[in-house]
Amino acid sequence: MIQSIPQEPAAPVASVLMAALGGDLSPGARFVCLDLLGGLVFSDDDSSELCQQIARQGLWLLYRDLWSGTLPGIVACAYRLLMVIEDDEDRLRAYRNAGQLNLPDYLAD
Repeated sequence: MIQSIPQEPAAPVASVLMAALGGDLSPGARFVCLDLLGGLVFSDDDSSELCQQIARQGLWLLYRDLWSGTLPGIVACAYRLLMVIEDDEDRLRAYRNAGQLNLPDYLAD
C-alpha cells in the first residue's frame, strides 16, 4: 500500500494474510492482518474485487475471529470485512442477532 492505495501485489498479499489468519497469531498480529486485509478489500482499486474473492475463500476464519471476541478491534475488523464479502446476509445477521458478539457501538446497528 502506498498512501492507502493497494499496489500490484495486493492479491498475493491478501492470500498470504488469509493463510496467516489460519494460524496461531498473537492478538496484535491478528489485528494487523485483519486491518491490512481491510485496506485491500475496501479500496476503490481494481484489485479490490479479487481481494474480496480471496477473503471469501476463508470466510470461516473471519467468523471465528468475530465469534472469539478476543479484542474489540479484532471483532470490529472481522465484522466490517464480513459486511463487505459475505454473500449470505442472513447468516451474518443471525450471528449479529445471537447476542454473543461484542460489537463496538458504531457497528451494533
